[in-house]
Amino acid sequence: MKKLIILVAVVFAGSMLYAQSNTSTTTQTGDENEATVTQLGLLNDSEVDQEGDYNEALIDQTGEEHYSMVDQTVGSGSNNATADVDQVGKSHESRIKQGWGWHNTVLVDQASASIETGNKSAITQNGTSNFADIYQHGDENVLHNSKHGSYDPDYAFQRGAATLYVTQQGYYNDAGVYQDYSHQYGDIYQYGYRNYADLTQKSPVTRLGNTASISQTGYHGLGYGKDNWTEIYQIGDYNDGVVDIKGDENGFGTVGDLWTDVYQEGDGNSADILIEGDKNDADIFQTGDSHDADVDIFNISDENTVDIVQEAGSGSKASYRIGAGDRNDLDLLQHGSGHISHVQVLGNSDDNMVDIEQRGHDNRGFWLMNGDADFNDLMVVEKGSGNRATGHIVGDYNDVDVSQQGTSNWVGTGAGWNAKDGVVISGDYNTTSISQQGPAHMSTVMQTGDFNTATITQTP
Repeated sequence: MKKLIILVAVVFAGSMLYAQSNTSTTTQTGDENEATVTQLGLLNDSEVDQEGDYNEALIDQTGEEHYSMVDQTVGSGSNNATADVDQVGKSHESRIKQGWGWHNTVLVDQASASIETGNKSAITQNGTSNFADIYQHGDENVLHNSKHGSYDPDYAFQRGAATLYVTQQGYYNDAGVYQDYSHQYGDIYQYGYRNYADLTQKSPVTRLGNTASISQTGYHGLGYGKDNWTEIYQIGDYNDGVVDIKGDENGFGTVGDLWTDVYQEGDGNSADILIEGDKNDADIFQTGDSHDADVDIFNISDENTVDIVQEAGSGSKASYRIGAGDRNDLDLLQHGSGHISHVQVLGNSDDNMVDIEQRGHDNRGFWLMNGDADFNDLMVVEKGSGNRATGHIVGDYNDVDVSQQGTSNWVGTGAGWNAKDGVVISGDYNTTSISQQGPAHMSTVMQTGDFNTATITQTP
């Protein structure tokens, strides 16, 4: 009978504290325990330490500048534990630790009743099949979430000017983040394979951009950093989206399927994709005006597929750069006016395929292939008026095909925009084909070397 009374006392430990500057400390050892702490006022502290399985910590704090610490890592860790923290007000801080185990759950709700500011949340989970769901409402909120394990989903919602950091190590992890408002920063880092990251930012205020960064990494060629999927979705103006991929066979898909993708809707947005590895698939899709899209493939990275689409706008820029990579497939579509494309294939990069299509007026296309770049295929299609295309190639067995339709389109500018001038090739066994349809066109081809071929067709 005495043992039963002690067990009941341990199973439920509660505190009701209403004054200011109160401190609550609860320590529980065993299984299926529950600790409930409710605090009202200012500057209250709550600390709950639990060791065992199927334990629950429920924290409810209302007011300002409260601190909550839930530690479920005592001893060997915990399984099937739950930490639920609800903080209403401003300038709160919540910290939750769950040790090596499985099926643990974290729920954090900060400022659910109204728009509040300056709340902080830090979460650490280690193990398998753990779950975290965080909600923050207001400005200047900060979230740090760190995990080491597998099959661990994370979901976070922030409304207001907030900052978020998510770190996951392992495999089959899932990070889903939604940030609603402006001046937000979201950073997701995943190390391992078959992980998924989704970061959505929506800004209703013009000229107040958000920043989204996703990094999925491992050892190139060693199986880590493999089969990962990434999506950045940004709505609004002047946003920055960055994806950093280190590893092999990430993404895989086509434009619009949103696997390893950056999708931006608005004006003045910037998207960057960095790839170090083989057989990755990445896409950038932008609608609106004055965007920047940049893709870098480097460090002997082969057989990657990348698409950039910029449509329904004007004044955007897109660039590709391949450094010492082979058999990469790059596609670029720009629809509108005043766009600029810049493609560089450098440092012994061979067998790459580059397709550039510009539809509209006064678009500019520039390409550069050097450092003994061989067996590359370049196709440029421009439809409209006042478009310009020019580039320089150093290498052998390259194939350049330029097609222009409209009025006053030029291949080679006669000392104008980024003049090289026209299709300029130094090497052997290169082929150049230029087709221009319409009035007032100009084309220039200069080839230096042996066994090169140039064909120019101009029709009214």
